[in-house]
Order: sequence, then structure tokens, then C-alpha cells
Amino acid sequence: MAPTALTPLVDVSSVGRRPLTEWKQVSVCEHVGCILTGLLVKALSWLAKGVIKLLSWLWHASGAAYLFDIILRALTIVAIGYITFWIVFIAIKIVPIAIRIVLRVVRERRERTTPRGVSGDSRHFHGVSAASSSSEGFANFRTSPHSNYGTCSESASRGPPPQDTNTYQQFIPPTEPSPVTPPTEPSPVTPAPPTEPSSVTFQKWHDHTKTCLEDKSSLQEFPYPPIASCTECRAKQNQGQPCDHAIADFFRQSPEYSCQWLKQERNRWHPDKFVRCSASIRKSAEDIFKVVQGLHEGHPPP
Repeated sequence: MAPTALTPLVDVSSVGRRPLTEWKQVSVCEHVGCILTGLLVKALSWLAKGVIKLLSWLWHASGAAYLFDIILRALTIVAIGYITFWIVFIAIKIVPIAIRIVLRVVRERRERTTPRGVSGDSRHFHGVSAASSSSEGFANFRTSPHSNYGTCSESASRGPPPQDTNTYQQFIPPTEPSPVTPPTEPSPVTPAPPTEPSSVTFQKWHDHTKTCLEDKSSLQEFPYPPIASCTECRAKQNQGQPCDHAIADFFRQSPEYSCQWLKQERNRWHPDKFVRCSASIRKSAEDIFKVVQGLHEGHPPP
């Protein structure tokens, strides 16, 4: 078909070149922009690193890190003290309550296990005066089955006896037990056998002390008089030893009681003669010496 006069002529080559040129220009601009953007980002990154290093150097150079460390430690100490305060406060409030509960439980268990009708210590101490009948005093005086009598060699070989060795069982005559009868039928009371007088008891003890005091170096126990303390001397009762009043009354039962005899006894019990003995034996000998000296001077212990 032939072109008409109304159709304009178009340059085909120019139409094909213009889009290619424009595309090249756009791609070059984008590439340059990307390069500039990357350089800018790198420059900012380098700048940030430099600023951080500078600030870190300034931080350490100015001592702020040391100050911050001190503040952190102070806060740690305050926190530990606060926690400790609350722990102590809770313990002060809870521990007394727990102790009361435990004591209450223990008391309730003890009340359950303790039988009714039993209260306190049922032991009783009975004082005995040597001036009265010796049989009643010795029968009421509780002692251990060990006796102080015997030779000194036997005492040294068998070692120290128990502490409660303040009686002499051979002084007490054997008594026959009364017949046991039903409570509905009263039975006659068997009379007790005659007892030894106090003077005989003293003489036996005096002879025994002569035997024991011959060799004081081997004396293991002090030969106390076989008497009990009076009811007023509680301390001696608790120790199981006779008091000064009972010893003075016991010495008055001697058949040889006189001023000259007391002078001999005072020399025999002098503490200087017990120097090689133990301290307890010296103390006991000194107590008897003071009693005998008071009797010799006519002034017994008050």
C-alpha cells in the first residue's frame, strides 16, 4: 500500500537510539549513587568507631570507670546489708516463737510420762546427836556398804574407796527383822537387841584411828567419826560429813575425857602431822583439831 500525503515521515533509526541512551544514563547514575552511598556509610561507621574509642579513652583517663566501680560496690554492700537486716529481723521474730513451742511440747510430754502422785525428791535427811542413844542415830544414818575400817595396807592396795565412806557397819549390831503378818491380825513387836553405849562406840573408833594414822603417807581416806551432822548444819549434811557440833558431842563420850586427854588428842590431830597427805585429808584433820582445841580451851564451837 503506498503512503499517502497525510502520513508524516518517521525516522526509524532515531526512534531506536533514544531509549538506549536514556537507559545508559539512568544506570550510570544509579551506580554512582550506590558508590557514594557505600562511601558515606563507611565514613559514618569509621566516624562512629572513632568517637567510641575517643569516649572510652576519655572514660578511663578521667577516672569515671573507677568511680563507677566504687558506686557499684557500695550498692552491692547496701543490698547485702538490707537482706541481712531482714533475715535477722525475721529470725528474731520467729526463733522465740519456735523455742516456746518446743518447750511447751517437751513440758507436755514430761507431764504425760511423769506418774501422778510423784513430786520432788523424796529423800529426807535425819540428824543424829551423839549424846543420845547411838543405836537410833546409826540406824537412821544412810551410808554406803563400804566401810572405812581395815588396815592401812589393805586401803592402799584396793585404791581409793567411793566418796560416801563415812560409816562403820561393824558399829551397828545386827537386828532381827520383825515377823511379817497380815495387817488384819496385829502381831507383837519384837524388841530390838541391846545396843552398845556411846562410849564403847567412841572407843572403837578411837582405836581404829590409831591403826590408820600409824602410816599417814599411805592414808587414802580420812577416818571420819561414825556420826551424822546436826539438823542445823545443812552444808555438812549435803557433803556426807559430820559437823563440828556433832564431833564435839562425840568426843565428850570418851571414857577418858579430861583436860589432859584433850591435850593429847589435840597434838595427835595437829595439821602439821598430815603434811604428806592429800589436801582433803589435811582439811578434815584441821577441822577435828579445831574442835578438840575448842574443847580443851573450854570454848566449844558455837
